[in-house]
Amino acid sequence: MSQRADILARTPGLLRAELAAGKRSFTLGIEGISARLRAYYRKGIADADLDRIIRDILREKPRELKLFYILSGQEDATDRAEFAAFINRLHSDRATHAPGLRVIFSFGYLVRLPFTPLQFEAIRLDEESWLQPSEAVKQAVEERGFEFRFAQHFDEYCAEQVLALGGGTLADWLAEGPENGRVFAPNLAPEIWESLRAFAQAR
Repeated sequence: MSQRADILARTPGLLRAELAAGKRSFTLGIEGISARLRAYYRKGIADADLDRIIRDILREKPRELKLFYILSGQEDATDRAEFAAFINRLHSDRATHAPGLRVIFSFGYLVRLPFTPLQFEAIRLDEESWLQPSEAVKQAVEERGFEFRFAQHFDEYCAEQVLALGGGTLADWLAEGPENGRVFAPNLAPEIWESLRAFAQAR
């Protein structure tokens, strides 16, 4: 199971309990690529706490370490530099404590959800605006020999974002989905997002 890195770092004895229970693969939700962005997501783990808990995990020689992040489109050069510095520290710590450990960086796009402050932020449904932050983090990860992946396709993100904020406006489109063969398993077909976008724009 995945878990928030800040809770694991700040709960005395939690890591020891997980290890005693046989946990050997860790998936940590770090969320923001910098302290500023983690605060923006209200996930304010400090760099020192993050470095410490990851180092504690590496000393136990786990099978796999997966780190989950969210891109908001707000990432700037300072955030990217901070992320690159973290990756360099992780590279050094892995070489010292767990050489050969598989480390995966998994990224997703931020979906602005209703009933949260972020519902009022402008949404970004043009893929071009995401290219710079996504390419920058991918390059930083892969340059140090870590694995990089996106947790979703861009069309899936767009559909999820519009469905999250569309409310009752989209009820007819949703109700007609099954009889029109629209399914979301295991992935979203591109034509489904095209259909949803056209319907939402018309409404």
